[in-house]
Amino acid sequence: MSKTIKKANKPTVKIIPLGGLHEIGKNTCVFEYEDEIILLDAGLGFPSDQMHGINIVLPDMTYLRENAHRIKGMIVTHGHEDHIGGIAYHLKQFDIPVIYGPRLAMSLLSDKLEEEAGVSDRTTLKSVLPRDIVQIGKHFKAEYIRNTHSIADSFSVAIHTPIGVIIHTGDFKIDHTPVDGEHYDLQKLAEHGEKGVLCLLSDSTNAEVPGHTPAERSVYPNLNRIFGQADGRIMVTTFSSSVHRVNMILDLAQKHGRKVAVVGRSMLNVIAHARKLGYIQCRDDIFEPLRSVNRLPDNKVLVLCTGSQGETLAAMTRISRGEHRQIRVREGDTIVFSANPIPGNTIGVVNTIDRLMMQGAKVVYGRREGFHVSGLGAR
Repeated sequence: MSKTIKKANKPTVKIIPLGGLHEIGKNTCVFEYEDEIILLDAGLGFPSDQMHGINIVLPDMTYLRENAHRIKGMIVTHGHEDHIGGIAYHLKQFDIPVIYGPRLAMSLLSDKLEEEAGVSDRTTLKSVLPRDIVQIGKHFKAEYIRNTHSIADSFSVAIHTPIGVIIHTGDFKIDHTPVDGEHYDLQKLAEHGEKGVLCLLSDSTNAEVPGHTPAERSVYPNLNRIFGQADGRIMVTTFSSSVHRVNMILDLAQKHGRKVAVVGRSMLNVIAHARKLGYIQCRDDIFEPLRSVNRLPDNKVLVLCTGSQGETLAAMTRISRGEHRQIRVREGDTIVFSANPIPGNTIGVVNTIDRLMMQGAKVVYGRREGFHVSGLGAR
């Protein structure tokens, strides 16, 4: 007589990436154990040239809408749009009881939720500090581990589950000379390595690039050189969320005796929040209102603006088209692109640069100039 041996069903954790896998943008990951779901980030993506009339791209959240009653909370790793930009949209469709994240990310997210009527009532935002451990539901704990990235206040996360620890690195590079002095907490990662890790999710757009990503600080001497050579106005465009880069640009403006006019809503917003939290430190009198900057000598002016990716409505793009109400390109202007194009944005960036050059500006850009380093680790 044959015996049928029935195997006991072992408990499992499901890891379900809804966005951000094999693509740039809309980073969203689901962790599921028994009757509980937690989310890690909820970002948006950016449309390709073929998506006419589309401003943003969101992941398919059907699974979460169908299982909304099982969602216990969200972990946010950092404040970039491709990690928090979709949260307000998703809260219109289902509740996320609590969202834990870094102070800067929560500060930026709070503004986003206030802009959407009724959305801020559907969740509670809670800020965390390095090495904080938070309980989410019965089965999950999230341990925040400081990392280094192109935005201040960025974290890796150790997710404690009943069957083991999952490490999600978040976006990161290993920068041994961070601008803000906040080093990657490699000791805490090593502790988890010693104890044993069930699964490692390591996130890097540059995973296929050999070698090491240079430190953020390496950009400083190259920007300093250009600032020293410029006789006329300087305009710099970079990612508004690159808080460390913005900090260095403001420091250089002060060093070279230039007043700073900030142009672009997202740039103004991030600088305000980062200064309030202490991630950007500069004197109040370095800033000059845009309406009065034209009264200053050209060699005393720095314009810091959005539009490094050639976005249609961003400040630098409108300046290049002659459509900005208060800024016109002048012969003798030095314009610095302190960012490389995200894949898909190259044509828009090149067209913006061409228009600026045709109006007499000296435009400095490109990888060889050393005005940009990635915030993501190479292989």
